[in-house]
Amino acid sequence: NQRPRGPRRQNAEHTRRSLTPSVRSNHRRTLPPSLKRGQAAQKGRLHNILVSGDYFRMKWLAVEFDGLLPIVVSTSVLPEFDFNARRLQNLLDNRALDGLSMNITSFRGRSIVVFTWLGDAGPTPNALAESFVADVPDVHKANAIVCASFELAENTFINPAWWEATTDFQRYTLMERTKSGTPVKMRKPECLKSFGTRYSTIAVVGIYRSV
Repeated sequence: NQRPRGPRRQNAEHTRRSLTPSVRSNHRRTLPPSLKRGQAAQKGRLHNILVSGDYFRMKWLAVEFDGLLPIVVSTSVLPEFDFNARRLQNLLDNRALDGLSMNITSFRGRSIVVFTWLGDAGPTPNALAESFVADVPDVHKANAIVCASFELAENTFINPAWWEATTDFQRYTLMERTKSGTPVKMRKPECLKSFGTRYSTIAVVGIYRSV
């Protein structure tokens, strides 16, 4: 006998199929030529590190949580503001811009957030990572990184059961974040603040940095 397909089951399957592509498509924008050149140069430097295996040329900061976040993420970003609404760089400046990768993965039942950047980059990547540590209290870090992932990341994968358990307002506010920094919604200085809406409350158990 075929299992009945109720509205809730169908909705969960629709979320798995369509949510991540919608997040990804909302972040596409027309980039200035100087920004495209900077991204190409950075990609070449990262490729050289990968081929040579000289990972000491990279810097990183990792935050470990006492449990699993409802998302996993793999993305690279050119941050404009930090977690305390301070401007880090202007994407329209005709100069080299600094990017970093932000990944959320899991190991032995714990989520780990890892910021990674080129060791010879400017101050922006380190400033963003250290702002997450210094400006966001540990009790709010899980919530803040969920919000930041919807705000910044193109590749955000979501636990369907968690998504179905959120309220309509919570889903709406998260999906509004995916529009930030696109032609339909300018990114605001306070974009990385969570504004009190709670999505995750798991505790921080460790913060680690490269030497």
